[in-house]
Amino acid sequence: MDVFELVRDVNAGTSLTEDQIGRARAQLLVGIDESRSAERKRLAKHPLLLIAGAVAGAAAATATVVVLSQSTAHPPRVEAVPPIATQEPPAPVPTVPAPTPTPVTASSVLGAAARVSGANEAPGPQQGQYLKIEREVTDLVLYGDTNPQSVFDASRADATAAWTARSHWTIYVPADRSQEWVQEFSNQVQLMAFFGLDAETHAQEWLGSGTREPFFQRTPGGLGQSGDGAPSRASEAYYADFPRDPEALLEWIRTSNGATDDSEWAMGTVTEVLLEELQYNTAPSDVRASMYLALAQLPNATIAAVDGDITTISFPSNAGRWVKNEISIDMTTGLVVGSAIRQDAGAGIVPEDVPDTWMSITVSVVDAAP
Repeated sequence: MDVFELVRDVNAGTSLTEDQIGRARAQLLVGIDESRSAERKRLAKHPLLLIAGAVAGAAAATATVVVLSQSTAHPPRVEAVPPIATQEPPAPVPTVPAPTPTPVTASSVLGAAARVSGANEAPGPQQGQYLKIEREVTDLVLYGDTNPQSVFDASRADATAAWTARSHWTIYVPADRSQEWVQEFSNQVQLMAFFGLDAETHAQEWLGSGTREPFFQRTPGGLGQSGDGAPSRASEAYYADFPRDPEALLEWIRTSNGATDDSEWAMGTVTEVLLEELQYNTAPSDVRASMYLALAQLPNATIAAVDGDITTISFPSNAGRWVKNEISIDMTTGLVVGSAIRQDAGAGIVPEDVPDTWMSITVSVVDAAP
């Protein structure tokens, strides 16, 4: 439907002559032409909205065109947008350097063993029971004809044959230490390894013939009897003399053994006394702790091995006394569970890592002694 038909429809029901319609059409065209001219001038700024209408009277028909200038686009709306909070970058967290781990040394291990020992009375036998300390001892036997006293006492450098022999020695310590102590020597020897020429033959000669039965040593109140009236070894009276202060203990050992100077011999003597006492595992917990702390003050010890809870400490060579001296400590109990010593520095048919003597030590509680 075009605009003229629209005018006609608006006036539907009103009687208009063709002449009136013609004049209205002409007037409408003039208005359209004028509005288009104005439109071209304003097109860049405002679009136009055209409204056409016709008003009809009862006596004559009149067509009226009204042109309204109006923007078709809605005026821009400015919506209130909540301001976005500016997120400041997080302040840098100061980097705290990881603490430098304290290096593990022989001295720190011995200190830790002392702490464990001081807090550990176990294993401790109850009334009627025994502390059983079993030692599996392996010795290196060196064969050679250079020693006039015995062909089974050669040096490493001179030995033509060698072997290792294993035996057992067990100590039974009563809960009441004033009662009878029992030492059992198995008297059974097991040959383990052979080195050099005809080693097995010479080992059988060394063993000899005959039945080897275990034998026992029974003594009241300690290990053996003292001939000079001193208390039996490992007895309560024996350990009562041990200073509990580590420095005082060192000085006491030096004085008791004539090792008061700073010579290598004196240092070796003090070390041997402490290691031997610790290997017995018979000392009260406070004495054991003091002995570990005394050892920690001696120079040049090193960590030889770590195997789970077992740490082995090696003590430096001491000319004329040993080449290697080691103890293995169970760090959960503070007990010595092994030791090794190599006394001969010479090289020969026996590998260098084979000690002259080494022990495995097991401590338990039993209800009876043999």
